[in-house]
Amino acid sequence: MPAMPTFAACYCALHGIAPDRFAGHCLPRVLYAHARLARPWVAAVDPDFFEADLALLRAAGELRGPRDFAACCSEYRLQLARRSFARRRLRIRISLRRLYRLVATLTASPHSDPPERAYPPGAGQARRRRRESTFASV
Repeated sequence: MPAMPTFAACYCALHGIAPDRFAGHCLPRVLYAHARLARPWVAAVDPDFFEADLALLRAAGELRGPRDFAACCSEYRLQLARRSFARRRLRIRISLRRLYRLVATLTASPHSDPPERAYPPGAGQARRRRRESTFASV
């Protein structure tokens, strides 16, 4: 059985770009929408701000499927906990859910088992319930 291509190889083939441009080309596609708008200004103030995001993309580029995605993101999540207000609260960073969906879509094989979920069913529901209960009590 031939080896599955990496996420980076699939992405580069789909978009017709050179492999060395993978992380820079993929970054805007996996940022939160408002982070895409803020990216030029943030990069002008702090050129290294998105370095952790680019490192995560390079690591995810080596994945051959979505199964190892959680392990790939573990270091990024630890760094995120120690990072600035802009990264944690304002979410000027990669959306791990967007990145997971992109990895799963491009590396999925029709003959492979379905991937394990990186996010449990109903993820985000607790935050939504808290927000609804806060507004309901006002």
